[in-house]
Amino acid sequence: MISPQRLRRFRISLILFALTAAALAWSAVRPAPGSGSSASRPPNGIALADVDPWGANFFLDLEVEAWSQQKTVREARAAGIRWAKQMIPWYDVEPEQGDFRFDKYDRIIDLYRAEGMEVIARLDFPPAWVEPAPWAPQGKRGPPNNVPPADFSLYATYVSRVVDHFGARVGHYQIWNEPNLTYEWGYGKADPKAYARLLAAAASAARTVNPDVVILSAPMAINTETVDLVGNLSDLEYLRQLYDIAGFEDSFDVLSVNAFGKSRPPEEAPAADRLNFQRMALAHDIMETAGDGCKAVWAAEYGWNSAPEGIDSIWDRVSPEDQARYTLDGVSLAQSRWPWAGVFNLWYFRHCCQSPDEAVTYFQLLDAAFSPRRVYTALREAAATRPTATAGYWAERSAPVTLADSAAWLWKWDAPPGSRDCDRGPEDPSGTLDHRYLENAHADARLSFSFRGTAAAVRVRRGPQAGTLTWRVDGRPGEQRAALTGQPEWAWVILASGLDGREHTVDLGVGTAGGSVAIDGYRVDTDAAARSFGGWRTVGALVLVFLAGLLVIDGRHVLGRLPRSKPSA
Repeated sequence: MISPQRLRRFRISLILFALTAAALAWSAVRPAPGSGSSASRPPNGIALADVDPWGANFFLDLEVEAWSQQKTVREARAAGIRWAKQMIPWYDVEPEQGDFRFDKYDRIIDLYRAEGMEVIARLDFPPAWVEPAPWAPQGKRGPPNNVPPADFSLYATYVSRVVDHFGARVGHYQIWNEPNLTYEWGYGKADPKAYARLLAAAASAARTVNPDVVILSAPMAINTETVDLVGNLSDLEYLRQLYDIAGFEDSFDVLSVNAFGKSRPPEEAPAADRLNFQRMALAHDIMETAGDGCKAVWAAEYGWNSAPEGIDSIWDRVSPEDQARYTLDGVSLAQSRWPWAGVFNLWYFRHCCQSPDEAVTYFQLLDAAFSPRRVYTALREAAATRPTATAGYWAERSAPVTLADSAAWLWKWDAPPGSRDCDRGPEDPSGTLDHRYLENAHADARLSFSFRGTAAAVRVRRGPQAGTLTWRVDGRPGEQRAALTGQPEWAWVILASGLDGREHTVDLGVGTAGGSVAIDGYRVDTDAAARSFGGWRTVGALVLVFLAGLLVIDGRHVLGRLPRSKPSA
């Protein structure tokens, strides 16, 4: 006879076994990104805002020795610097009209590229042969003065030659510098209308050569002056006047600002009569008021000065300890509060030839002898932690993305200036999330994306000429592939699902069959119900083994007590 208690336990064990097995099976095919699971980081929608924030200003053109240039760039990369802002003075490239000399800058650009750094080229400082603007006084014309040309088309021609020469090696150009100061505008009074014409001419010339180029407006020097004093104009008033000019917003892709903290911490609130780090938020307010809030804001020059007492400093001063802390905290604040903030170019990384008696020297991260200052050490320590994506959406060149070879990918626009919005949803197949995307330049293009979560997906472009996307998760054997041919649209491809919620890396590449692979961004899922699936799977497997044991024991007992049919006579 079968014991009622044993029979009940057998039935309960059988039900629990079936439920546990079903739960484990579901965990292996659970919903992945793009299928409705939660994501805490919404799509940014603002082109060039969701990028690695760390950049710096460099002066490699002043270095005499190649080893010093190389060491500077390598030390910068070790500190997590991924953007290099480099001056390319017009007078150095075209000393005589039509005589272009790019050799020095080819070597410099290639140094940055070899370390995986993106280049921002600053273009100004005309040569002596260029007729200066009529307001420039005698004795202040030609190098080393920064004097606009009388004929802006000459500058536009120079810009187009530079863009054409460097091609895909340089994708970002800053057009002039601080035109709201008299000494950066040929010693003439600040004139927003004149700068707007210069910017428009340069942008048109650059985009004619390369439609995918990124144009950065000139940053304004932060001040509260009015023109009737000495000719300088407040950065905020200058920007307001620029936005009063029809078409100004179509002449640039990123607004450049200067973000100096002076003697104040980054947490200090902004005010029109206050010069501090958060003043850049007031610049963005002006953009939004003008209906141009869909653009990113980058800091062309960023930092705090730590000149010793006794050295006159127009930037005020903080201690080396505060300089290091404020530098990190400022970027952290921007990333947490300002979805429109992009790159912060430290002023500056290193200068071969500055005097220790000059206050500007105490911005640098490394001195001329490569001795690290406290701010460099802090930055390098912070860089030791690799950026990792968490739940939500991440752009194609966000901080957790690493290109194996930046020359293997082209960063492109999907719409011309004046037709870019920032409210497209992630499930809209008609275009990219932020009007920028990556496309492979050749067949061995590869990149990696680091994330912490249970699943990840990539947004790619399908189409008749599309190629094949390949990937591996955490270096596991067995490359996965997805053919992207089909009707033209942007769509999600699931890279991994059912993961344990810990840190993972997916390496993406391009198939060998030809065709293009275009990447618009990523999505990571770490919903609460799945964060610890790895651990729950282990527990579930142990429970399954335990229940299986009970079923075997009780099953034998139950089957052994069942009546057997007698053999026929």
